[in-house]
Amino acid sequence: MSKKILFIIGSMQAGGAERVASRLCSNWASSEGLDVTLATGDEIVNDFYKVDPRVSRVSLSFNYAAVSVIKRVVEQIHRFFSIRSLLKQVEPDIIILSATEISLRVLFNLLFCRSPIIVCEHNNYYAVKSKFKRICRLLLYRKATHLLLLAERDIESYTSRYFPRHKILVMPNPLGIENNSFEYESSSFQLLAVGRLCEQKAFYRLVEIFKKINSKYTLNIIGEGPERENIQKLITKLGLSDRVKLVGHVTNMDRYYKESSLLLMTSIYEGLPMVIGEANAFGLPVIAFDCPTGPAEMIVNGKNGYLINDGDTEGFYKCVNEVVENSSLLKYMSQAAFEASKKYSIKNISLKWSNLIYSDE
Repeated sequence: MSKKILFIIGSMQAGGAERVASRLCSNWASSEGLDVTLATGDEIVNDFYKVDPRVSRVSLSFNYAAVSVIKRVVEQIHRFFSIRSLLKQVEPDIIILSATEISLRVLFNLLFCRSPIIVCEHNNYYAVKSKFKRICRLLLYRKATHLLLLAERDIESYTSRYFPRHKILVMPNPLGIENNSFEYESSSFQLLAVGRLCEQKAFYRLVEIFKKINSKYTLNIIGEGPERENIQKLITKLGLSDRVKLVGHVTNMDRYYKESSLLLMTSIYEGLPMVIGEANAFGLPVIAFDCPTGPAEMIVNGKNGYLINDGDTEGFYKCVNEVVENSSLLKYMSQAAFEASKKYSIKNISLKWSNLIYSDE
């Protein structure tokens, strides 16, 4: 009998966790034959990522625009009963919650639920800034059958605060885009950066670094976010308008991977940034700051990329310049990057999930 999976996430708008949800749910329904329902607080009309038609796609219709105290109280009550109604309707064998905010909210409704619950964290422990939310997370996540983290280094952050170790598993995300064959071509003069234009991704560090990178190279930054205006102002101020472009959201990421030579990452913190694996799948080595956590889990120095001491901007731009000017090194690293990406294929990650989903049978 097919397992009934209820996967709940805040939205399916552009983002790493959302892309993972799309790939996993679609694969489970199309290749594994599972009965999958994907639910979001956001409306379906706002979806950026689509799912296989065999996935039942529903919305909890949360009102994120409620402002007044009364409307916010009414909205909280509405959300509570919307979640309860969904659980009764689906009657899932397994519930999977993705990302902190929606996980905390739904777990209040699952205090007496007997179905296995899997909570997926997509960032490191300290990405949640509120100490109150961290306490709530430690308490509510105890209800989960399994807590899935992206990196080994984050386990201690939970266990040192008395979270049960036996509940924690490390589960990498699958690539959002895969490339099954690779043939090295001579490097282009385009470099690439991908991510939400927000404080976490620290594109301001990258823009400042780029001023010292060989002037024949250009940079495409893919993504949108609240820091777009500030980043654009910095680009203009540094006289880089003809070399650095804020491209926005794109649906043809494979084109940008294929047309670039390197992926650059200057984040302050990460979870397990699958953009590294995706870039590797297209033969792009990655140069990244060794921030907590993620880059160190995915980059082997001198093979599929380089790790730079966090904040060492001089070391970063020197490394970029050395790599792009060494064609034999770049060719070697491109081939190594493609091989490294196979670890995160949907086939390999889906097998890990299957072992987890059927572990209690």
